[in-house]
Amino acid sequence: MISRTLMNLERLSKKDLAKEILKICIMTELNSVNLYEQLSALTTNENIKQVLRDYAGAMKVHVETLYDMLSEYNKMQKREKLIKDKKINSLFLWNMF
Repeated sequence: MISRTLMNLERLSKKDLAKEILKICIMTELNSVNLYEQLSALTTNENIKQVLRDYAGAMKVHVETLYDMLSEYNKMQKREKLIKDKKINSLFLWNMF
């Protein structure tokens, strides 16, 4: 599955690639959180349980960081689109007269 995803990523533009990489990283981290939490619930060994909980907590921090990066990237893309649209509109209006 990962190799197929990587092959699909190679076809994307640089702008879309960055966004998709962040999304894949978020999904992967969330899967790790779920796995560690499920395994923690299964074990009766308190040392293992604590380590798995700690790992899940670390993965949650990663998710937050990646989500913040994705949000900032989306804002940046929206700003770039607005600037581009304004330029196009101003060119269009300029050429009308």
